[in-house]
Parts: sequence; C-alpha cells; structure tokens
Amino acid sequence: MYNNSYMLGDNEYFTQPAIMKPDEAIAQAVSSTVPESWSTKHHSIWLSATPSYQQLPEQGFKIHVSASTEDALSIIRATLQQCIEFDTSFKVICRQDIANQMASKATGRGSSGKLITIYPRSVSIFKQLIQAIYEVTKEFNGPYILSDKRYKDSKVVYYRYGGFKLLPQQKADGSQVACIKKPDGTLIKDEREAFYKLPEWIQEPFKLTDSSDESIAPLNDRYEVIEALSFSNSGGVYKAKDLQTSQTVVVKEARPYVHFSSVADQGAIYADQVLQNEFSVIKTLSSSRYFPTAIDWFTEWEHSFLVEEYIDGTPLRNYRGKKEVTLVPFVADVASAERFQQHFIWIARETIAAVTEAHQRGVVLGDVSPNNILVDEQAKTIRFIDFEGAYHPEQNAQMQRALLTTPGFSNEGFMDTGATYKGDWFALAMALYSMIFPALHIFSLAPEKRWQLLHKLQNDCALNPHLTEVIQKLADGEPEQAKSALVKLAETANPQIANTSAHFITALPDYDQHPVANAKDFALRVNKIAAFISQGIKTNIDPHFMPIDYTAFDVHPLALTYGYYGPAVFMAKTGHDVPAHLLEKIADFETQTSTAGLFVGYAGMALAELELDREVQAKRWADYALDSMSKFDAVSFAHGLAGVGYMCLKLYTRYHDAVYLEHAGSIAQQLQLRACDTEHGCYFPVAEDEETPVGFAHGSAGVALFLLYLAKLTHNTTTLEFAKAALAHDIQAGLTAEGEYKWGKTVDSKTVLPYWEHGAAGIGAVVIRFYRETGDASYLELAQSIALSAYSRYSVDQGQFIGVSGIVEFFIDLYQITENTHYRQVACEISERLTLFSIDRQQGEIYPSRHSVRLSADYAFGSSGIGMMLHRLATGGHRFMHDL
Repeated sequence: MYNNSYMLGDNEYFTQPAIMKPDEAIAQAVSSTVPESWSTKHHSIWLSATPSYQQLPEQGFKIHVSASTEDALSIIRATLQQCIEFDTSFKVICRQDIANQMASKATGRGSSGKLITIYPRSVSIFKQLIQAIYEVTKEFNGPYILSDKRYKDSKVVYYRYGGFKLLPQQKADGSQVACIKKPDGTLIKDEREAFYKLPEWIQEPFKLTDSSDESIAPLNDRYEVIEALSFSNSGGVYKAKDLQTSQTVVVKEARPYVHFSSVADQGAIYADQVLQNEFSVIKTLSSSRYFPTAIDWFTEWEHSFLVEEYIDGTPLRNYRGKKEVTLVPFVADVASAERFQQHFIWIARETIAAVTEAHQRGVVLGDVSPNNILVDEQAKTIRFIDFEGAYHPEQNAQMQRALLTTPGFSNEGFMDTGATYKGDWFALAMALYSMIFPALHIFSLAPEKRWQLLHKLQNDCALNPHLTEVIQKLADGEPEQAKSALVKLAETANPQIANTSAHFITALPDYDQHPVANAKDFALRVNKIAAFISQGIKTNIDPHFMPIDYTAFDVHPLALTYGYYGPAVFMAKTGHDVPAHLLEKIADFETQTSTAGLFVGYAGMALAELELDREVQAKRWADYALDSMSKFDAVSFAHGLAGVGYMCLKLYTRYHDAVYLEHAGSIAQQLQLRACDTEHGCYFPVAEDEETPVGFAHGSAGVALFLLYLAKLTHNTTTLEFAKAALAHDIQAGLTAEGEYKWGKTVDSKTVLPYWEHGAAGIGAVVIRFYRETGDASYLELAQSIALSAYSRYSVDQGQFIGVSGIVEFFIDLYQITENTHYRQVACEISERLTLFSIDRQQGEIYPSRHSVRLSADYAFGSSGIGMMLHRLATGGHRFMHDL
C-alpha cells in the first residue's frame, strides 16, 4: 500500500503518476539520443520511444537494465545509444526519485529494479543488442532484477520472456491480468515472479552452465535455514540453526543497491549499508535484556548477512488486538478499562526502560513501532527487534539521513531532520497510543487530530487520565515526567475489578445519562462535503481536481464505488447540483470499456445515471452490462450476476419496462444453476483455490437480497425460498458455539469483521430487509442480535465499505424499519465519533480514504459515502444500493 505509485505525486491525494514531470536530465538524455523519425511519449512513470515505422511484436525476449543512483544517467545514455543503433523500442523511468522508489525495499520483488525496458523485435536482434549493452555498461552497478536472468557477469543487464503489448484479461472486479499468448493463441498470465521462469514452449536463448546440485548448503557453512520468516525486495529474513552452537538464530539478508529513502533526498542509502549499520547497533546493545545479541556478519556471493539471537514473542501489533487487551468496542466499561490499563502499565514501563538504555548506550532507535516490539506476556517483558533505522549519532551520523519509520509514528520534523533521541520518545508515545486505537496514519494528514482523538478515547473508554498523560509526556520528550505519571497510574489502579477479556456486549449503550447529538445536526456536515465537491481542488493541471480512490485508476475512472460517479451520486441524492466539472469528467471517460458489475462496472454506472435522472445514459450503461455479463463468472452483488440483476430491478421499478424484469428472471435462473445446496442453505462456488466468501458484497447474502426483491416483484414463492436459502448459508457461517454471530471474509475466516462489505453490518442489512418484506419476526430478532456484533464506537476506517459509515447505515436501517429511536441514537453516537476524522479544507470538508493514507471523495472509502450516510441520518430516505 505504501509503495502505491498513485501516492507519489501528492502528499494528500491519490493521483496518476503521469502528472509528475520527467526529470530534466533524463528527458534531455532521451531527447538528445532519439532520432526525429521516432515517436516519443510520456505515460505513467515512463518515457518511451519507438521507431514510427515499426510495429512491435506482441511478446518476446525483453531486456531490462538496472542502475545505482550514481550510475543512472550514464547507463541511460549508454544503453539508449545502443537501442538507436539497433532500431529498437524502449522505455525508461522518467524520474530518479521514482526509479529509487521502484528499486526500494518496499517494492514488489517481481517488478523492482527495472530502470530501462527494451523490446527487441526478434531473437537475433535481442542477442546482438544485449551483448552490445553489456559491453558499454560493464563498469556500472545496479540492483539484481529478481524476475530476470542476469546476462553473463553484468551487474545491470538482465532479460526475460514476456509481453511487449498489453494483452489483458479483465476480471469481474475490473482488474486486469497481463497475458501472453500460447502457440495455440490462448492467453495465459504473464508471470512476474521473484525468480526467472520461461514459458514451457520457449527455449532458453543462451547456453547456461549446468548445475545438477540442487541442495541448499548452510549459509557461511554454519547456518542451516529452517524457514523463511519474511521476504522483501532488500532480502529475506530467515530462522536458522547455528551448526556450531545448535542455537536458533535469525539471519537477515541485504541485496546491494536496493534503496532506502533519505532525508530531503540527500544521496542514496542502500540495503547493505543499512544492514551493516544495524549489526553495529546490535553489537552495542547486545548485553541488554531488552535487545537481541549480535552473533555474526558475513557476505556470501553478492549479498550481506547479519546473524542475531532468535527471540520468541508476540509483536505488539498483534498483542494489542487480543481479546485480553483490546478496548473494542470502545464502551465506557470500567472493568474493561482496568483490564487494558494493567497491560498498558507493564508494557509502558518495559518500553520506557528499553529506550532509556538504548539512549544511554549512544543509540537512536529510529523506527519505534508496534511491529518492532515483541511481548512476552508470561514474563511481562519486552524485546526490541529490527534496527534498520537505528544509528550511533557520535559514530555514524550519516545514517540519520535514512528515513526509516512507520507512517503516523514520527513527529512532524522527522522528514527534515531524520531520527533523533527526542523522536524516539515521540515514536514510543505513538506505539503506546496504538494500543488504544491502532490507526495513526491520519495524523500524517492532520496532526492536530492526535490529541483531540486521544482525549475523546479517554472519556469514551473510561481510561485513567494518568494513562493519557504518560503518552503526552513521552511525545513531548519528557520521559521522567512520563514515568511519574505511570507510577500514579499504577498507584490508582484497581486490578480487582478488571475483567479477563473483551466480551460480547449483551445490550447497546443506554443514552438516558449520556445524550447524543440530534440527527439533524449532521446536515451541516453534508453541506460542507458538498461544498468541497462543488469546487474541487485547483491544481496546475486541473482547476477542479476531484480526489478519488486509486482503484478507479486501475479499473475505471467512473467506477461507482471508487471513481467519479460516487461524488456525482452524492450530490444528486443530497439535493445539490452536480457541478459541471464533474459531469465533464464523466463525459471524458464514457467511451472507456469496463466490466459488467455493480461496484466498478456498467451496472453501477447505470445506477448512478438513475440517480442523476438521465434515462438515456442509464439505459445505455444497462445494455452494456447485460451484453458483457456472460464474459464473467462472478455471481456476487459487488461484481457479478446478483449486482446486474439488482440493476435490472431498479430500472424496471423506475421505467416499468418489462424487458428488465425478464433479464432479472434469467439471471435468477443462472444463479439457480450455479448454487450448491447444503443442510443450512445454499452457496455459490468460486475458484478452486479460493475460500467461499460470505457477506453482502461478495457472499450469498448479497445474492439473497437480489432474489428477495425479484420474488417481491414477481410474487414467486420459489424465488423467495431460493433467497431464504442463500441468506441462511451466510447466517449459519457466522453462528458460533456460544450462540453469537461473527463473520469474516470467508466461511473459515478467523478474523471477526463488523463492516458492510465484509462482516456483520452487511449481513444485518440484508436480514432486516427480509423482515420488512416477509414479516417473519425471526429475521427481526436475528437483526437485533447482529446489531450487537456490529456495534463499535470507533473503527480504523470511516467509509462505507470497511468503516464506520457502513455500520451506521445498518443502525439507520434498524431505526427506519422498527421505529425504535434507540437505534437512531446509536447511529448518532457513532457518527459523532466519525466526524472527529473530518478534515477541513478551504473548499469544504473531506475525509480520509482507506487506511487514512490519503484524502478522497469516493463512495467506498471517502467523503461521498460518508456524506450519503450522514444525509440519510439527518433526513431519512431509502438506502442507496439496498432498496428499490
């Protein structure tokens, strides 16, 4: 996520990387080399050039060239000259900062390191050209391209067989799989693995040295790998046995010329440098119980390796989510608060002592985060691991340039100064903060929210004020005062009243003593969101830039849930004029092809045009959806038959054209053919290598909603029984042995989710509509039970799909159908907390998108979906994508 190319162009919004101008030096290197008869183009992150008189073949052997930062321009000039000599097309990354990012630790191992890509039009030219490039780049260095085969002993020249032209296979969710053609013309995936692999019908172009010994020798003739703990582009982390001592150890690997970010781009820092520095730091810390012991350092082939003590423990990132620790669902329960505080006290005491000791030994830790703290609950001790961001200020000050931090855990000056002693205390404060609420990324966008949210959480969770004082004093760089506050917290603790774990709530909160906001108060928020969308953002390339989710750039810019149609529907449904600039954007992309489904495809576009009251456009998109529906195997409400069927029913109820009802009936017949019966209902199989999904968007519950409405309109009892069976499957999947209801993404998921796309709120929304349409009181009883599973005052995300808004919508459903004002009070209470995450801008109000890493106005994660929920809370009305 954090390596997403759509995050490179702006610090606040997702943007197309093509908005970033090419570096002048790289652009000049290309323009000064390419003949006038060639055509050149800037697209995405690339500058490409091709002879205008040639047609590229669809696939073949392509050459990739990597480069260190220091050698990049020289390699570009030398390589491009050879491409011109051989009349061969190429593309080169247009900016050095992007090239560094694409060769960084965070980049996918199968795609990293490729500065230049070259497309020889025949095997003969490929062999001649790769040799020529090899000759002119012998002196240079660059990262190894894992997906390719190295050419001879070059450090920068590689090759693989793959697609030259995009031959995509579109999936039902709108994503595309790049393909190549088999000899019989069928398409197969163009595999980009972290190792060299030829298609089975292609012969290796060069004679390779035969290696019959496939056994894996111990590293450094001493360390026998037991398992890989993790892989990144910079290398692996392995659990191994030390054959000299029989101890279990950790071996960390670093590949040369893999980038780490640096302060204000003050020169390149590479993975092997970082690892060597890490070994030096661990040696300094080795005799402390808070840190691992350094064992060995060696190089093998071209890679560097660090060996350290293996530590068994639970990362604080995971420990804070255990039912014995978590504060979810964030209710003012004194017993839960006391339980949490008991864990907080000893973890804070241990981590403060550890950071103090590191500083006393002259070490700045740099990246202090829940990922790097291991917890031993039995011994009540912690150990720090991962010291890539650590350094000795007195011995190795240049490592302060390295930007190694976890988003949301560094103070505002970090990007300018790098890691400092005071910065460690701030990061530790945020690590402890994350035990209360784990989503701190928003503070990178809105630092002022940090303390507002903490004090609200303190009140909502009945936490001792001394606990928040510990966090604030650490953030201020005052560890002694933090320790004093921690002592006071321990002295005022009352462990006798603590419960043992987070429990399933048996009743929703009582608001007699704690009144909440009036629903009408949220109308002002809706107007502020509309004001933002009306204006957009003035940028150098667009006077009305509209921030949307990056998924729209991959699937379709008009995608209902991720793209431009979301803000347009919000404006229409809330009684605001759809701005001309937004309608122009919609018109700009009307000819781009899409998939059939509701969330990202034609069916969703048809629904959007229904809301915009544009009949011609709505019917056109509907026709496209019905025509392309047969190309996809999905049955889900989100991307498949059920969503297209729902679209048909919406058009039928609006325009009373019987053809749409007939299409819906045909879709129900197809669903019947695909259904698999069980003793608890029916489900719809997916691919063999995938688990059966459950829930509104992707599971049987969403299919059931479509069938319910079809049964209503056709008065068909057989269809109604089919609908009940589909819903019954997902209900049974969530029933626990204790009689509670808990769902994840699939039938076998261990993760419990309360959300709309996945989890309780989505299934509950379907169940309550079954009660409304059938009058069966058992559905109402079930929906009320599900409400207890869905309730939470806070969530990591605020949007419709996997956030608070989708949960609130379910409580509005319950209020509208039961007329019980308690449900409306719950909706208002949760919405009050949601608005804490709003971001004020000159244009109006906007909300963070997924994971709070950027701001967005989309429907799925951003302010359009949130605004539609707030409007419904304030004024009532039907629920979008749920009611006819």
